[in-house]
Amino acid sequence: MPLGTTGRRSGALTRRQRPGSPAERIEIITFHEGKRLHTVRPTTTEQAQYSLPWAVACAVQFGTVDVHGITEALNDSTVQALAERVVVQEDDTFNDRLPQERWASARLHLKDGITVESVPHEALGNPTNPLSDDDIVAKFHALADPALGEAHAHSLRHVVDTLETRPVRDLLNQL
Repeated sequence: MPLGTTGRRSGALTRRQRPGSPAERIEIITFHEGKRLHTVRPTTTEQAQYSLPWAVACAVQFGTVDVHGITEALNDSTVQALAERVVVQEDDTFNDRLPQERWASARLHLKDGITVESVPHEALGNPTNPLSDDDIVAKFHALADPALGEAHAHSLRHVVDTLETRPVRDLLNQL
């Protein structure tokens, strides 16, 4: 989510914090159902996938929320500490937009007194804010390459991309 600044520094939630100026508190303002996703210290991948504080902490620490963040990073003390500093608040305006849209905003209170704040932002991947084709391809490769190998993932993607002009058997042969 794009962030502006209410201090002298601009930044983004998905950019690592500068050393010496970590977030003291991270506020996420969102809709009711989002607020309920509040497992601060997930112990399983399933819990991590549905934990807003954990997702925010991974985004701040790693610049993304990916497979690593919901598997190997579960015992990362830095991510755990960040997740403990996430406060989730409900907003009636965002509630009113459900179920068609999922909105949120973020406010990072840094230890040096600077507050970095986002504008309200609709979740990426919603029908009204879809992922770009490049984002979908990047996500596919981020997930498929480690599991299938880069060559097989590229071959599978090529078959899917050209499925309208080939027999379904070609896809089944890839699986």
